Amino acid sequence: MANKTQAMDAWLAENESKIPDGEVDPDTAIVAADPLCQQALDCQAEDMAIEDTLYALERALTDGHLPADTYLKQVRSLCRKQFFVRALGMKVAARQHRHASPRPQSNARATPYSPQPDRGVHMTQGDSWANTGILSNPLAAQRS
Repeated sequence: MANKTQAMDAWLAENESKIPDGEVDPDTAIVAADPLCQQALDCQAEDMAIEDTLYALERALTDGHLPADTYLKQVRSLCRKQFFVRALGMKVAARQHRHASPRPQSNARATPYSPQPDRGVHMTQGDSWANTGILSNPLAAQRS
């Protein structure tokens, strides 16, 4: 553990000088490998932002800060927008899958978040936890 800590400290010391003013700009921290990846990132960000907004609206309704009719109008509007964002995300993911370069064979098990050497980071669409298999029910496969 001490070796890993020292390695991390050395890496930080080497790379912190590369950041101007010591702060990372979150808008430039992740750079998409191609326009399709950028579109996938944008869809994922918009989907998550809508989810956060829906949660905030629900809290406002529950706390009595928002009338029910206003809540329903806003939720309907946001859910409609989210539907189209997710549909676009699914189209982008399908196109990425069609145009994906064959992965090199290796002994390591590939995951949806395994980096591809020439394509950047693969972003799944929709509910990112469900697409990773984390929320899948292993007992459901046994029943069928």
